[in-house]
Amino acid sequence: MKVATGVIMVLVLCGLCMAEYSDKQQAALNDVATKCKKKLDISEDSDIPKAVQYGDFAENGDLKKKYVCCTMRMMNFIDEQGTIQKEVLVDFLTDKFDRKLSTEVVEKCATVEGESVGEKANAFFKCFFLSKSFDI
Repeated sequence: MKVATGVIMVLVLCGLCMAEYSDKQQAALNDVATKCKKKLDISEDSDIPKAVQYGDFAENGDLKKKYVCCTMRMMNFIDEQGTIQKEVLVDFLTDKFDRKLSTEVVEKCATVEGESVGEKANAFFKCFFLSKSFDI
């Protein structure tokens, strides 16, 4: 009985400790998701927006790559030349997450290479989620 109670307590505490996007961040992500799904003709029940939002690399097809680029462009995280907009990204992240940790990961990943804006957006996306030291 004590073991079961202990396991339940750990699960509850872990659930409380998990970070999540702020309401402001989530609203912006939802708005862009709606626009990019429409632009790219992605079905309403697609899991692509959530997968991208939480850095899920399990399925990395062309449509998901286009979605990453679309969201990064619409949120002004990357410009039309493929330059990562570090200040915009850090400002978005620090609505909920630590400025120092956010700046570190953005600085590290902002130098990604790619032949196109889409390739750079996806390289940044992958670098960010593999390198960040905070939970989303």
